[in-house]
Amino acid sequence: MGFFTKSGDYQPTMYDVLMRQKSLESAFYYRDLGYGMYLFVHKTQGNRQTYLVNSRTHTVYDVMDASGVFNLFKISDIDTESITSLPGADVALGLCAPYEFTIERFHQGRAQVAWTIDPAGPTVLYGMIDCEGKIVERFRKST
Repeated sequence: MGFFTKSGDYQPTMYDVLMRQKSLESAFYYRDLGYGMYLFVHKTQGNRQTYLVNSRTHTVYDVMDASGVFNLFKISDIDTESITSLPGADVALGLCAPYEFTIERFHQGRAQVAWTIDPAGPTVLYGMIDCEGKIVERFRKST
């Protein structure tokens, strides 16, 4: 829910803005991920702005900025020892997602995340997040 400023103006929250986008021809694509979770991705070519929304708690998680740098994840969310020799390790360690990034459907409050770190596509890191956008299984190369 939004709020009113001291001057009496209504200010919608990011949650209000994004949820309104679902019913409009908007700047974002959205995907229902189940479990009350939605993924919003900016439609503009080259803009990677991505949000994860928990409609049960009305919380918006800023996944990545327009240039594809993660805001939600940090280096400690990556099993760095397992990726150092992989093609694209520098992309992962820079917390960038210039290639494919997906969040699968939520099951029992968790969802798999796939993050392609190599432009050729074969190097994909996998992790798991919960409904608060927290890493519950660190990113690593699937074996």
